[in-house]
Amino acid sequence: DGVIFIRDADFLTRPLKLNRSEAVALIVALHTLRASASGSQTSIIDAALAKLESVVSDDSSIPVDVHVETVDPAIHATLASGISDRKRVAITYTTASRDEKSDREIDPRRLFTAQGNVYCEAWCLRAEDVRFFRLDRILRAEITGDDVEEHDVEPRDLADGLFQVGHDTLYAVLDLQPSAHWLAEYYQVESLGDPVDGVWRVKLFGTDWSWLRRLVLRYAGSVSVVEPTTLATDVPESAALALSAYDEVV
Repeated sequence: DGVIFIRDADFLTRPLKLNRSEAVALIVALHTLRASASGSQTSIIDAALAKLESVVSDDSSIPVDVHVETVDPAIHATLASGISDRKRVAITYTTASRDEKSDREIDPRRLFTAQGNVYCEAWCLRAEDVRFFRLDRILRAEITGDDVEEHDVEPRDLADGLFQVGHDTLYAVLDLQPSAHWLAEYYQVESLGDPVDGVWRVKLFGTDWSWLRRLVLRYAGSVSVVEPTTLATDVPESAALALSAYDEVV
């Protein structure tokens, strides 16, 4: 009859009890969820957080500090409205890796928080495919008044990660020492041949040059840059600059 009945689960014979570790994990998750919440969702999350923190925090506040990049509240509200009202949104988006802006129309599907950033999953009319847009990189967002369209796409499993390799994805050619071979299992790479004397040459794809530079610096000694030459030059210069900062402190 078009009616959904929701009843208390019979197997919940007693109230759920959480130990301190479980409660803190739930508090962290709620703080993260709140970053992408809007409207009535915010007050619901705040109420749940207040109850959990009052129970768990016996003597002092729980040291939970979830860092999420700040986004424009107006842009966040516009996208949330587009999702709830099923309206198309016009945005101006900046791509950090290419230092360029683009005007797009999107059919927003959901907001979520991942890797310290708030994202909007949307169908992009320009790309004719689903894309993830970081809210802190959206410079403008306006409701167009057009209804969103239905698109025959499977929901994306975020457990597979946000990053997808395309024809214009940035990459660096790296030589991985045996101790760094595990990077090929953790990041998006393309093998350029079998290891030679234990050294494995791969293409490692990234979202922007600064991320690739940080990754190489983090695993210095186990990873070396083959190309591009700009990155190969930038890495030792960045390392020298960091070391000089320590020298100044001493």
